[in-house]
Amino acid sequence: MTKPWWEVKGHDNLSDEECHLFWCSRKEEAFRMGRQKFKEIKATQPGRDTGGPADQHSIQDTVFVISPDGEKFPVLIEESHFN
Repeated sequence: MTKPWWEVKGHDNLSDEECHLFWCSRKEEAFRMGRQKFKEIKATQPGRDTGGPADQHSIQDTVFVISPDGEKFPVLIEESHFN
């Protein structure tokens, strides 16, 4: 029997390309890893309007968690209270 895996993917909104980031065996782990990656992106990517650190509305990349059945969930930085 195969274990269901949760996938964490990134999506570059400018190039419209997706990339695999992580495989996780548990939903909670997938969202934790996704939030961490999203925080890294937000901290390093300049905002479109200011050229400074990105805020969530100007961020150019997004992170998604994909369930074993293929359902896609966007990762939001506000979910960090689940840590």
